[in-house]
Amino acid sequence: MRLSCVALSVGMALALACGAAGAADDKARDARDAQRELNYEYAKLYKTVSGLRLLDELLLIKFESDETEALVKQIADFGSRAKAELEDLRKADPSLSFDETGRTELGHEASKRQKKDRLKSYAPVTGASGADFERMLLLSEAGVLSQLRFKVDVMADADKNPARSKYLRKMHKEINQLYVRTAQLLDKRYFREGAKTPLGSAVEDD
Repeated sequence: MRLSCVALSVGMALALACGAAGAADDKARDARDAQRELNYEYAKLYKTVSGLRLLDELLLIKFESDETEALVKQIADFGSRAKAELEDLRKADPSLSFDETGRTELGHEASKRQKKDRLKSYAPVTGASGADFERMLLLSEAGVLSQLRFKVDVMADADKNPARSKYLRKMHKEINQLYVRTAQLLDKRYFREGAKTPLGSAVEDD
């Protein structure tokens, strides 16, 4: 009887130990999954701001308005600075990676086709020009900035690293400001008199 009690006690202890180990493994796996998902979003963010900095090349084109040219330069400067800052964050933390975006092959193919179509639209001879070019460019950048501001806001909530989260909050505020300026310039130059694009939460940080 005594041996049975001892065996039962040992069995319960082993079961508890296994349960604790399993819970620890699950927690570690969850942490790895969370970091991998966060890395996907950082990779997408890095790719997007890298694209924004290339707007500098469009400054060789004669814009219809000085306002549009100045805004495009602001967006390009932001993209260039953000790219360098993200690279500094990656150097500071080996667990941060921009290598994989988590997108499927179909997603990559759709992105390639979208980029090809956009480049065709910006081509010097066959693409849009003048006011048509400016309107298309501003609409495109308004869409990119609108998506980006929500992505960065969510990332700031998800990243448990205080320094990175603070940096993302700062970036979110700057993106909001650029989005507001882009939407307002579109309203002013290319929509009917008195048009006012709803800006939602973006105006809170403007």
